[in-house]
Amino acid sequence: MGCDGPASRRAGGRTVRGTGKRVGDPEAWGRAYYDRPAVSTTPGADMNAKVRTFIATEIMLEDDASVVNDDTRLVGGVMDSLGLMQLVAFVQEEFGITFDETEVTPENFRTVSSVERLLGSKSRSR
Repeated sequence: MGCDGPASRRAGGRTVRGTGKRVGDPEAWGRAYYDRPAVSTTPGADMNAKVRTFIATEIMLEDDASVVNDDTRLVGGVMDSLGLMQLVAFVQEEFGITFDETEVTPENFRTVSSVERLLGSKSRSR
């Protein structure tokens, strides 16, 4: 599995080896997902708004982020395990925040407010 080197171009594990092209169907995540900068330096409120928009549009398949509130139930609610991995990948790529596997738990991703708490503590510790 040794894909370490310039030929692999493993930008977050999301590029095809040696080509620099992104893996996946842009339509599955929405074109705006691929057209944005890889990492942003947004303050907490902007981070929360982007996460809520992602949850609404990509997980819940809604057009309006206002359907997401603090108590929106994610794990055990609107989000399955694939949605959880999509959310984790989005946060890592959008904000440069990485998670230990011990942090990807139902408690940390049960509701929108629990995700926002986790992201707030992770962004403060950087």
